[in-house]
Amino acid sequence: MSTLGYLVILYEIWFGPLAKMAEKSSNEEVVRAFAYLSYFVLIGWAVYPLGYLTLPFDVFEALHLNRNLVYNFGDVINKLGFGLVIYVMARKSARPKKQRRQVRPALASAL
Repeated sequence: MSTLGYLVILYEIWFGPLAKMAEKSSNEEVVRAFAYLSYFVLIGWAVYPLGYLTLPFDVFEALHLNRNLVYNFGDVINKLGFGLVIYVMARKSARPKKQRRQVRPALASAL
C-alpha cells in the first residue's frame, strides 16, 4: 500500500501540476532545482519500497546489513541533499541579475 502512495507522489512530481508549474517558470535556477529534487524523490525514496520488497528474500540478512541502518543512512543523504539543493537555488535566485552577469565573466576570465 505504501508503494502506491510513493507512485502517486512520483506521478504528481513528474507529470502532474508540479511538473507543469516548473516548466512554466522563467527562473532557470528554480527549474534546475526542481529537476534535482525530482531525482532525489525518485531515487532516494525508492529505498523504502525496494527494502520492503526484499523482506521475503532476507536480502539484508544475507548481505549482513542492518535494514534500519541502511534506511537511516538513506534518510541522511536525502535530507542533506534536498537541503543543499534548496539552499544553493535560493542563494543563486536571491542574487540580483546585474550581479549574476558580473560574476560569470569574472569566472570565465579566471579560467
